[in-house]
Amino acid sequence: MRPRHGERIFHYVFATALIVGALTYYAQASDLGWRVISQANNTMTWPAWQVFYAKYIYWVVSFPAAVIALGLLSTVSWASIAYNVFLTWVWAISYLVAAFTPTNYKWGFFAIGTVAWLVLAFGTLTDGRKAANRSGVG
Repeated sequence: MRPRHGERIFHYVFATALIVGALTYYAQASDLGWRVISQANNTMTWPAWQVFYAKYIYWVVSFPAAVIALGLLSTVSWASIAYNVFLTWVWAISYLVAAFTPTNYKWGFFAIGTVAWLVLAFGTLTDGRKAANRSGVG
């Protein structure tokens, strides 16, 4: 299931990530794309956090772009690629929710995101490598 010669899927995937990355970095350089989150328990040293949500928007686009490219190169099935894209979204969005959670429950979202990343890494290193070796790309 390799792309045919002349198809520009990699150009499209990475151009999308590049454009979104440029927008989010511009937002951060313009001192936009952030919010201050007051913490619920003020016994901490800092009563509030500055959260740059623009970088999470970039993660939601750029990590799936890398996963799609790796999947296409290793010739895994589209179902595996879709599942891996879903895992990257769970990873990035749960980290975003953790950043915006003012209580100690943020660590649950962080743990869920980390588990999604571990499942993604394991699947990429095992299934992706097997498929790449079968197709002669490994």
